[in-house]
Amino acid sequence: MSTVLVTGGLGFIGRSLAHELRMRGKTVRILDNQLRGNAKYLEAAEENYELVLGDIREREVVKKAVEGCSEIYHLAAINGTKNFYNIPRQVLEVGVIGTHLLLDESISQGIKKFLFMSSSEVYQTPKVVPTDESVGLYLPDAVNPRYSYGGSKIAGELMTMNYCRDAMEKAIVVRPHNVYGPNMGFDHVVPELAMKILQARKANPQAKTVDVPLEGNGAASRSFVFIDDFVNGTLLAMDKGEHLHTYHVGTDQEISILDLAKRIAKALEIDTNFVPSGLPSGGTMRRCPDISRLRSLGYEPQVELDRGLEMALNTVRDHFDQM
Repeated sequence: MSTVLVTGGLGFIGRSLAHELRMRGKTVRILDNQLRGNAKYLEAAEENYELVLGDIREREVVKKAVEGCSEIYHLAAINGTKNFYNIPRQVLEVGVIGTHLLLDESISQGIKKFLFMSSSEVYQTPKVVPTDESVGLYLPDAVNPRYSYGGSKIAGELMTMNYCRDAMEKAIVVRPHNVYGPNMGFDHVVPELAMKILQARKANPQAKTVDVPLEGNGAASRSFVFIDDFVNGTLLAMDKGEHLHTYHVGTDQEISILDLAKRIAKALEIDTNFVPSGLPSGGTMRRCPDISRLRSLGYEPQVELDRGLEMALNTVRDHFDQM
């Protein structure tokens, strides 16, 4: 069996991708530093995968992880908006230095297939919505640490395309658009909203309706793709996609954050009044992908938002009940 490397394989998306690759008959190796890890996920990885624990910014770690692999899925990054503001240098180091070392070592060892996991953050505020892969990438302000992540992903895309241009048979970029699902952690919009609603109910158990602060007025919009659909779309892009092409993986069903919050409250069966509050600088009002390119390869999301939220919120409830 061929061995594939998943960097960042203990993270939310990485775990699901590694699991599906294993189900498809691959031997999977994971490289992760467990910065945002969980002991139960590490224990599961030790049982089911080859595991390299270490820092992707160190060449010897990367060399050990790449050795003997046939293809690379590069997801390692420091995600989470709070991290973008609080540790932007580390975000950039992992994104830029780590990607450089991984690409350099992959080429040196003769790897022929490479997937770089980018982000919808590379557009910041896209000029066209729904946004296809040809829309230009944009970094509005190098001073604002908010853009450390998006900037690192732009650099990663450039390195992937140009390091791999002649050195590999297939190198592709995937741009995720708001992936959600069970056990995704709590630094993303769906679990953050759910936790706010649950905490408001706990603080006011007798109130018929609880007040919950909402960043801005909730008019900003996104699209949300369930983790299973995302993993299947990513593997489809790697299997059938073209060398040096970029693929959006998501859904084209746009929804406002206020509407999303209302659906979460309904699923939690909590009557909620959402109260507008301040909005951090650097956000954007609309993001929604055009997924026509991936659709042409046979992709179609299967999990509707309400059903996906129900599955995702079960783990949030369980976590909250144990707090």
